[in-house]
Amino acid sequence: MEFQEILDGFHLICNELQGSQNYKNIMELYNRSANLQDLYENGLIIDGTQYEFDLVEHIDTTKLALDRFIQNVLDSDAVVQGHRKITSAFASLKKRLIQKEEQQKVVVMTNSQVIAPIPNQQQQTINKAKLFDTQLSSENLDDELQEEIFNITKRMKGMAVNISEQLKFDNKVIDKILHKQDGNKTKLKFEENKLTNFMKSKSLSCSSLFLMLTTSIFLFIFAIIFIRIS
Repeated sequence: MEFQEILDGFHLICNELQGSQNYKNIMELYNRSANLQDLYENGLIIDGTQYEFDLVEHIDTTKLALDRFIQNVLDSDAVVQGHRKITSAFASLKKRLIQKEEQQKVVVMTNSQVIAPIPNQQQQTINKAKLFDTQLSSENLDDELQEEIFNITKRMKGMAVNISEQLKFDNKVIDKILHKQDGNKTKLKFEENKLTNFMKSKSLSCSSLFLMLTTSIFLFIFAIIFIRIS
């Protein structure tokens, strides 16, 4: 299946870039693709309501971002292989989606003569339905409008889940950076104290040496004077 190929491709790239500065960026792209199968099969559902979601556009956007990311990453066998897997799977999945949409259009055209036309006012309400407008009276909505709101809510729920997962990942990265900075500060403080102690010891050594040299000079002069007097 294309979905597993996409995940496998991202796993190859993520494993290759783990520990590098590019790891966070590739994980963001991975999170955008992790629930593609659920979006393909069920659409976007949030809190029991399904929202309209253009999966083809989502795939194109993710593919474009991935291509730009790969251009700035040092090539390796794992990165190249993972990119090829994802690109091939995206193309295959996009083809399936387009075929599915065409089939749905054919079914709608075939059954158009037996489907009652929607009043203009109600049709405008469907086209302009807001994503969070879930409190409309069900008595005034037909089945198609209720299904549209359900689809939009479902898609928004998936997007909210992705955002929540990304925020959790970002917080972990920030915690690691702060922890590393604290470690660097502690190490720097230790080195500073070590250098200070070293300089103090050298200063004491120089003072002692100077005192000994001065004493020796005075003793030498005193010895010469004493010899001449004698």
